[in-house]
Amino acid sequence: TLMQRVTPPDFLAAQKWVLNIGDDVAEIAETLLKRGYQKVSQVFSHGEFVLHSGAFDIFAMGNRVPIRAEINDSKIVSFRAFDVESQRAFWTEEKIESLTILPAREFPESEHQKATLFDYLPKNAVFVTLQNLETAIFDFDATVKSRFELRKNDALAPEKLFLSPENLA
Repeated sequence: TLMQRVTPPDFLAAQKWVLNIGDDVAEIAETLLKRGYQKVSQVFSHGEFVLHSGAFDIFAMGNRVPIRAEINDSKIVSFRAFDVESQRAFWTEEKIESLTILPAREFPESEHQKATLFDYLPKNAVFVTLQNLETAIFDFDATVKSRFELRKNDALAPEKLFLSPENLA
C-alpha cells in the first residue's frame, strides 16, 4: 500500500458526477463512455451501463448495488436498486435521492497525475516504521519486477503502478 500509486484526490473530486431526481440525462451514454464506462446489453459488473426505453441501468464504481434510473422526457424521475441476477428492481428502506458516479478508470490518462498514499495524508502526519521495513520494500520491488517480466505484454510497467524504493527514501 505504501508503494502503490493511486488516483489523485483532485482528479477523483473533479471526475465525481452526482445525478439527482429531475436532472436531464439526454446525453447520458456519451458522458458515461467518456468516464470509462462500458455500454452493455445487461449490467452485471461495476463500470457497466445499459439504456432501456424509459430507464438506464448503471453499476457505478463504489456502489454496493447497481441502480436503475427511471426517465421521463429525458429527466430522472426515480432511482431504484436492482439485482444483477434477476435484473429486477427492488425498493430500499431509504429512498434514493441521488446517484454518485465515480470514474470507471482508476488512473488519469497523464502519467504525472498519479498520486500516492502520502498525497492523502496531512502534512503533519507522524510515521512509525517497523523493523526490516527497508528489506520488505526492496523485496516487494523485486517481486513486482519479476512478475512484470513474466507478463510483460499483459501488464503495466511497475514504475507506472508503484513507487520505487528510491522514491520512498
